[in-house]
Amino acid sequence: MKNETDPIAESRRLYAAGRWRRETCGDLRFSLGPLGYVVVATLRRCLRGRRPNLVLDLGGGEGFIGSLVVGAENLVVIDAVEDAVRAARDRGARAVVGDVRRLPIKGGVADAVLSSDVLEHLTPADVPTAVEEMSRVLRSGGVALVHTSVYGFYLRRWLRWGPGRLDGDDLKDGHLSRLTAHELYSTFRRAGFAVEKYVFYKHFLQPLVQLLEDAAFGLIGEKKAALKAGKTRGGKRPGAFTSFAAGVRAVPPLFDLVLFGRAPGGASIFRLKKR
Repeated sequence: MKNETDPIAESRRLYAAGRWRRETCGDLRFSLGPLGYVVVATLRRCLRGRRPNLVLDLGGGEGFIGSLVVGAENLVVIDAVEDAVRAARDRGARAVVGDVRRLPIKGGVADAVLSSDVLEHLTPADVPTAVEEMSRVLRSGGVALVHTSVYGFYLRRWLRWGPGRLDGDDLKDGHLSRLTAHELYSTFRRAGFAVEKYVFYKHFLQPLVQLLEDAAFGLIGEKKAALKAGKTRGGKRPGAFTSFAAGVRAVPPLFDLVLFGRAPGGASIFRLKKR
């Protein structure tokens, strides 16, 4: 799984190309994407009963997911992509430029940290460093919520095969690693975390939706398709048809959860507690 690509350079490239938005919630006024509703709801449940005063959204881009999970008033977004940080500030969020492997935050100050769709954009060698940084900035007893992609069998690998552990979509999305659940467990524990909760999803119908979406992008162009899906920055509030389409796109992943709620590969959420 060796990969020498620079994660920050790759993230800047993806953000500039607009690919970044296909892995995020998109506009707060619009949809969360196929799995976004499920991810945000699960992250909220992981924080139920807790009232963190300071939450760091690590690699949070424009801060959409963090704002939906914990609210903007207690959130500080840290991202290495300067344009994303500027966009977050334009929205009124507190945001600073920083590398998740070397956070510009002193130790033990955060009540919680959020890392959504970040670890897979790091090389396997960098993942332990980023996890150790999460632990460093958390106070004792603080909580880390980690949403990432784990390696395992799932249908998308049949449809979009790629080299080693990375499939075709991984490569297009700038993923540099896929660790197994066991490897992530070991990494978290070595950094001083106890794994309190582990939720993971199987993607069965989602790849079929993604294939159709990619075909549409190819036919009418990425920019027009993104505009039609309501994912471009600064767009107007989408109409009823666009919102309905977003809801339809969210159905297949929910079906996946019913059939394959516990399976070895796909998107995963960990709730960690610093010991």
